Amino acid sequence: MNSYLLRWKLKDETFKRLMASPINRREYAKNLIEAFGGIMETYHFALGEFDGCSIATFPSPTALFACQMRALSSGAFEQFEATTLLSPEEAEEAMYRAGQTEVDYRALNV
Repeated sequence: MNSYLLRWKLKDETFKRLMASPINRREYAKNLIEAFGGIMETYHFALGEFDGCSIATFPSPTALFACQMRALSSGAFEQFEATTLLSPEEAEEAMYRAGQTEVDYRALNV
């Protein structure tokens, strides 16, 4: 299973609905993620560039993409993005691999 940081911006209309009928959206998000084989680890509203974030695992990038399409098709979101997360062990493995791989790659001389 791959881990992802999910971040979203809500539309103004979504905020209006939430203010008119306040509701904890955690279970709705959990149900959405689980419908695509995922596991929601965290769920937060946020202050700043994005209105909320979650860390979730999905069995494949395809499952994540399907979940993202379903969320966006609801019309509630202005933006919804996912960032792949690596464990420290996975990052260390990548560091070793990058350092040990011989490849002829260099910047383009302009």
